[in-house]
Amino acid sequence: MHERFQLLLDKFHENQKAEKAAFGIFVPEQNEVERLLEDISERIKLPLQVDPKKNEKTEAQDIRFVAMERMSETKKRKSGDGSGEPNAKEPRSRQGTTEAFAFLEKKAEQEMAMREEELKIKKKEEETKAEQFQAIQDQQKAHFQVMTQ
Repeated sequence: MHERFQLLLDKFHENQKAEKAAFGIFVPEQNEVERLLEDISERIKLPLQVDPKKNEKTEAQDIRFVAMERMSETKKRKSGDGSGEPNAKEPRSRQGTTEAFAFLEKKAEQEMAMREEELKIKKKEEETKAEQFQAIQDQQKAHFQVMTQ
């Protein structure tokens, strides 16, 4: 019903615009339906054009009212059902500490593996240095023996 009325009103406004644009063309008198639609459209426009200060005043009062209401009233207003009870909240799902511990354990294991690898690398480097040092000492002993003979 409302949609049909809105459609009629829109068509009426389009016809009015077309009549105003058609300057110098004879426009027949309005029938009863057109007169009623014009009257209704004027009545709809009237409250919008009343007094902008009055509109600002009512808006300011509404804002003050919203600012002064309690949290429970705000929840009721936002819920929109008007039953007085705010919407039931779903229980919050809390992440268990087991996930955090599992993450920390995995991270610690990775760090331990990295440290072990680093220690193995250092151990190999020290062994190669010790072998080089031993080889140098053996060479020096051999040179010393050759010189003493």
